[in-house]
Amino acid sequence: MYELASRILVFPSAISEPEKLIDLVLEAPWTKNKNTSPHPIYGHTRFQTTLHIKNGTSYANKILAELDQVFLETKEFLNFKPSAPLKIFDFEITKYTVGGKISDHTDDDIVEDEGTYTGIIYLNDSYAGGELGFTNTSLKIKPRAGDIIVFPAFYSHYADEVLSGEKYLSIFKTYPEEDD
Repeated sequence: MYELASRILVFPSAISEPEKLIDLVLEAPWTKNKNTSPHPIYGHTRFQTTLHIKNGTSYANKILAELDQVFLETKEFLNFKPSAPLKIFDFEITKYTVGGKISDHTDDDIVEDEGTYTGIIYLNDSYAGGELGFTNTSLKIKPRAGDIIVFPAFYSHYADEVLSGEKYLSIFKTYPEEDD
């Protein structure tokens, strides 16, 4: 793990065999965003499916173990209480086709630091374009398959247009659960 910029963490090759997640979701039903035309604000058509990763398969258990390691390192880096588990919510798999992009936004309209973090697991890198950028910096990156990027959910970010191929990623949000 390394810090790419302030509180933007990169976990290179954190998920082994990320293409297996693509294989799993290709078997699941995909739902298209409500509008069949490009999103009026973000200018993309996004396909989504929910992967119920806690299904007991050995591969799902392996992914969960790999995510646990990422969360442990994240907690240590961000000085969260060691006993406070990180809760995952909004775990989804997203596919962007040619022309898919997303303009400047924060996640779930979070505009201040609430302790919520966004995580993006890149499942493939066999597409052109689609770089991740952060609005208030000159930072723009194209992670490799298996990389995870974690950053505060209130950071404004965007993804450039996919020029060829299909871009698969998994987006999740996490926050530290308070001790009782």
